[in-house]
Formats: sequence, C-alpha cells, structure tokens
Amino acid sequence: MESTGPYHWTYSEVDKSALFQGDVISKSDGLLKLLKNVHPYFYTSTRYVAFQLITQSCDLVRRNGKCKAPYLTIAAVREIVDIFEEKELRKISKLGVGQLVEDSARTRVNNFLTSTINNNNPNYFFLRGDNNQGILSDCLACLRVTVPLRSEHYDLLLEAKVGQLKDVFQAKLGWLVGNNYSRVGTPDWTGSKRDKRKQTEIVEALTDRITFLSDSRLKQAIKVLENEEKEITAENLEAYLESHEGKELTRRNLFDRAISAVWPEGTAAPARSKLLGKLRQNPDFLRSIRDGR
Repeated sequence: MESTGPYHWTYSEVDKSALFQGDVISKSDGLLKLLKNVHPYFYTSTRYVAFQLITQSCDLVRRNGKCKAPYLTIAAVREIVDIFEEKELRKISKLGVGQLVEDSARTRVNNFLTSTINNNNPNYFFLRGDNNQGILSDCLACLRVTVPLRSEHYDLLLEAKVGQLKDVFQAKLGWLVGNNYSRVGTPDWTGSKRDKRKQTEIVEALTDRITFLSDSRLKQAIKVLENEEKEITAENLEAYLESHEGKELTRRNLFDRAISAVWPEGTAAPARSKLLGKLRQNPDFLRSIRDGR
C-alpha cells in the first residue's frame, strides 16, 4: 500500500487541533513533569521512548472545552527489538537462553513477528519507524502497560502530539483494546510486493540477531552446564558451544573423552582396577553410559 504523504502508509497528516485514538505522544517536558508527580516510574524509566493515546476518538471530542472521557489513557511505547529479545523470545522459546534459541522455535518466532507487525496481536500495536511521525525506529505500543491521566491534561497531550494514525488504523487499535466488538480489517504488509519485502526485512533484521541451534545440541549444552553445576546463562552456553566447535557429544565422543582424561596418550597403561576406578568417577564416562547415545 502506498503512502499519501511524506510518511508511512499507516499514518496520516498530523492534526494539531485535536486528539484522536492512536496519536503518538512524545515525552515532552510538560508530560514528563506530570508523570513525575502522578506516575514516577514512567518519568524515570528510559525503556519507553514515547506513548500512544488509546482512548476512543469519540470520547476525545471536546464540547464547551471539555471531552467526554474523564481520563485519557496512554500506552507505553518501546522499541520492538527490546520487547522481542527481553520478553517475547523467552515465551516463544522453550529451551533457549538469551538469543540462543532452539531450531524448532523458528516458525513460532516468525509467526509472532508477522502477526505483531500486522497488528493481529492483542498485546501490542506496531508503529513503523518514521521521523515525520515522531517514531525514530520500529516500535510497539504496549497495550497492557498504560497510564490514565485526567482529561484536564488534554492540552498538554495535544502539545506533545507528534504522530497520527489513519482512520482505519485508529479503528484497528480500538478493536485491539476492546473498544469495538467486530474485527476491523486493515491493509496487511503483504498487500504489495514492496510492502511484503519491507515486512521480510523487519523480520529478518530481528531474527538475524538470534542464533538458532538444533534442539538436541541446545539440550545437550544445558545438561552439561547442569552437571557441572554452572548457571544456565547465554554467556556460559556460548562458551561451551564455542569450545566444542559446534559438535554434539555422542556416546562415543563422551567415552573417548573419558578415556583420554584418565589415560592420556603416551602414558603407560594403568592397572585394570585403577583404570576402572577412575572411569567410575569420570562424569563423561558416566554420561556416556546413562545417555545411551
């Protein structure tokens, strides 16, 4: 779908005379001063880059200087890469730690990203990075992380307004936050070859930051760390995987490594009883028997 102005096609020209559902609200000095008094967490937190107004447009219409809504609700906006890596990837991956993810989760990762980018995820609203709309990078409005402000602060929000959605995307946002009861159809990113390519670029930019590993290899690495009583962290997993050059330890690998440890190459053969005693105490030998691979 083509844009009708110097901005992405999900946005419209910014009307600074009124507020509408979906408006992008910047972290202006005035808003930050207000948040410092009423919601200090959002004043001090640096993870949120902006806010999105999610109150219905019909409740924002002012008559005699006042709007119908007693409160104006804004949702916190974060960069999509932060939400994906810090929160959602942990839910999608059953084995993964940090950006190390099992290969069987690849489809789930792709489904989450494409669904979210097309605004079919009830927890988020995707905001395409657009300098003309106050969004410097691809972001998500967190529809479950909201701040209610008294409607007396209407003008303060209007002053901080930097972006505005097209009508159809305002309606889609309304459906997502539960203000409408029928599903709203909006253009998808796959509507044209150009937009489909852009969607692919967004997904690939995020998935390229992930290291996909075979399920068995990741399970094995986690098991090794557990046996060695090491903390299961991305750093420890990466160190283990790097030291083993990407090779999975089979039963034969484990057995050979155990023999090398208790009977180094070039040394005289130990007594049978001594060799067996050392093998019984060697963790690799015990694993080679237990794992049966």
